[in-house]
Amino acid sequence: MQIDKKYIILKIKNQGIFFNNNDSIDWKNTNFPPKENFSISNSRDIYWQVEMKSFENISEKLTIAIIDYDYRLINNDFINQSPKKTIKGLIFEEVSFSNLRKSFDYYKIDSFRRFEFNTDDELEEESESTLRIEFTQPISKVNFKTGYAETVKKVKGVSNNLVIKIYNENLIPEFDFIKPYFSKVFGKRTISIRGVIGDKNKPDSYKFRSKEISKINDDLINSIKRLEIKKKIASPKVIEIDKSLFTPEEFFDGFEAEKGNNIRKSDQELLAEILELKGIRNKKQLLYISGKIQSEKEKIHFTLTPEFGFLFYTEGEQMHHFIWELLNTNATYIWSGFKDVSRDVLMKTIQRKVNFIRDNGRMKYITDEKNEDIVFTKINHEHANSKLVDGFPRWRKKFDEKLV
Repeated sequence: MQIDKKYIILKIKNQGIFFNNNDSIDWKNTNFPPKENFSISNSRDIYWQVEMKSFENISEKLTIAIIDYDYRLINNDFINQSPKKTIKGLIFEEVSFSNLRKSFDYYKIDSFRRFEFNTDDELEEESESTLRIEFTQPISKVNFKTGYAETVKKVKGVSNNLVIKIYNENLIPEFDFIKPYFSKVFGKRTISIRGVIGDKNKPDSYKFRSKEISKINDDLINSIKRLEIKKKIASPKVIEIDKSLFTPEEFFDGFEAEKGNNIRKSDQELLAEILELKGIRNKKQLLYISGKIQSEKEKIHFTLTPEFGFLFYTEGEQMHHFIWELLNTNATYIWSGFKDVSRDVLMKTIQRKVNFIRDNGRMKYITDEKNEDIVFTKINHEHANSKLVDGFPRWRKKFDEKLV
């Protein structure tokens, strides 16, 4: 079970990890090495601020990430906080050993080296001949492979250019196509790399980490997709001059293909991602139409101009209905055609009408529409911007009356 981002305070003691003055977890119920391998410092009280990531209901284990290893803003928040569910274990991820070891009186580094922290952990020197390096590298010079990222660096003390591999099982070669998006997510155009070379003649002795590369997972890829969606909404690209309705595949126009089929989205999934964006004025209308009205047998189509929007379809008892809902506008358009005309023929008619609106504007279409070949209805979103009056129930009543 995923948890919305939430932070808690933990007190760290040799006896265990405390949620408050009474509730605690024994170290043996965490993914730390056995307790005999380390001792918590007694010279001061130690608090960690952690982010709760997920909770497994069956095992009753909470996954957390340490945000602050020396948290000082201690107040009643720690004393009063209490787990809402029974927690039998803690799983730590994204641990920085260089920060973690400041909490110890002593530790056995071998036990922590064997222990698989999923982090950019501190790489300890194994001998006097070990070469330690740390540098930044432009993302543009990083190549993505299956299961690792690779880059080349000239390093003092090594005669040939050093081939550096940073492992992450989430990586695939298709990520090379979206490297500019990683820059936007990381907020910079470089990644930090640190590592040790045990023997410059033995590549197997090389160990490298990058905190940015370690962060690449499904959540980060979803962030990239949301950036692309925002870009498409803000600056829609006309794929074909004589076409206004697009499938999800056409909507991304190669973007999805570049990342591989594993990231493709159905029309409903794409709509759901768009609705997660903040500030969608007509979100209630879109949720209602997509969840209650849209035919399960038909795809949702998308329009890019004159505004980004969705074309839904449903079959009434007497008529076919095509519903056009533009993002953040104040009206719903409905085109209805009798069943003696096939849906596919009517769809071509709708395409022409949307093309006309794209080229001439909505006001001219509403003024010129004669309702000869198909019945047109416009339903305004009353009180769309009001924080006091909910206009949705009235809109829904008018909307439902038209779906005969």
